[in-house]
Amino acid sequence: MEITGDDALTLTALFLLIGSAGLLGIVALAARGTMRPNRWIGLRSDRLLESPRAWQAGHTAALPLIGATCAAAFLLAATGLVLPWTMARAAMLFLAAVALFGGVVRAQVVADTAAD
Repeated sequence: MEITGDDALTLTALFLLIGSAGLLGIVALAARGTMRPNRWIGLRSDRLLESPRAWQAGHTAALPLIGATCAAAFLLAATGLVLPWTMARAAMLFLAAVALFGGVVRAQVVADTAAD
């Protein structure tokens, strides 16, 4: 079975959809205090890992930004999933990935600031 360019775009869109939904869920769990500080999932930095209070405060501060970022990435990826033109699909998925990456980087800064 050969994977075509359209198949690769579909897989990329699904990865972005699942990834953005998962990221939002993880940050929400950490903000509620359900998820303890760890080095594997969540926003991670030395400041956030200093204490459970810093972990929760950082994730709580980052949650609105992560929510907006994940919503934007989800909508862009969903649009990229259904568009009929390959180049338009690729452009939407690229924008979704850039939005997700940029939002997470900014959220990490917000979380670190709130953890102080």
